[in-house]
Amino acid sequence: MNKPAERGAGEGFDEPADIVEAILALPRPLLLATDVDGTLAPIAARPEQARLAPGALDVLLRLAARDDVELAVVSGRSLDELLHQFGLPPSLHLVGSHGAEMEHGAPLDDNETALLGGVTDALAEIAATAPGARVEHKPLAAALHVRGTTPDDATRTIAAARAMFGADSRVHVHEGHQVYEVAVRPATKATALAALRARLGPGAVAFLGDDRSDETAFVELGVDDVGVKVGSGPTAARYRLATPSDVVQVMQLLAPPD
Repeated sequence: MNKPAERGAGEGFDEPADIVEAILALPRPLLLATDVDGTLAPIAARPEQARLAPGALDVLLRLAARDDVELAVVSGRSLDELLHQFGLPPSLHLVGSHGAEMEHGAPLDDNETALLGGVTDALAEIAATAPGARVEHKPLAAALHVRGTTPDDATRTIAAARAMFGADSRVHVHEGHQVYEVAVRPATKATALAALRARLGPGAVAFLGDDRSDETAFVELGVDDVGVKVGSGPTAARYRLATPSDVVQVMQLLAPPD
């Protein structure tokens, strides 16, 4: 695949209609894949408070009903959160934990369980040093959240977690917006998207995401694919939108109501 050149952080946002035009021109069937937090759902102060943007679920269901579209949600969230917190139906192609939770995924073995316990305890000790920091428990990972701490505490605690786990070959790190996640099983959104592509055999892929973990997928998209970055920051995606509301608008233009 020919990888796209990085798009600078200072570049402006694209019009939703221009992105729709590019997606409509892609070969069919289309694999349309999207992240959740920051893409379909506005970022919330606490992870459990996040909800889909207005209109998102309805348009996802309309897109999934199309014969020429395979709709996937590829998220760092657990499958349980995708199903119950966000209300996404299991009929969609749901991928959780950055790809570690897919259909027919194996449960943690004893070594992974013990490792996850150690990771969780270590991150909890770091979080205890910064008021407002907290550790989120996931099926295959633990995540240190620093949203709500002071800027200095956020920098210090993330640096402490990075120093502890950044070079640890036993674990796999996902850094995001004010979060440092440590997983005990290898997975990236790039490998998840590749697995979906291999299984579904689409003519092209369109992928929308907002965070560093989504960049692993953007850099692997081919010349017949479309990547859409949501928000600011450098990106390998070809297009850029400002907010989850803009993402919903793009999807509504792709699947207008009857």
